[in-house]
Amino acid sequence: PIAPENAAALQMLGRVGSALPMSIVYSPDGRYLLASTTDATYAYALDRLDAAPKVFPFTRVTFDAGGFLVGDEVKVLLSIQAN
Repeated sequence: PIAPENAAALQMLGRVGSALPMSIVYSPDGRYLLASTTDATYAYALDRLDAAPKVFPFTRVTFDAGGFLVGDEVKVLLSIQAN
């Protein structure tokens, strides 16, 4: 796992597009990893890492006390269907 002790060893493997990273958060239930950029937020289902991420049109994400995804001040139901 990534930890403060080994974070300096991380290396960029690639980059797509010109968006800048904003934040990375796990969903409270541990089912999703969300990566926000200056263009969008990408939600990855951790039980299907080979699947394409669900893309949301907002750049700031958090979760409220009920575990709901909140993006750019709008509550969103986070549901990623298998393709």
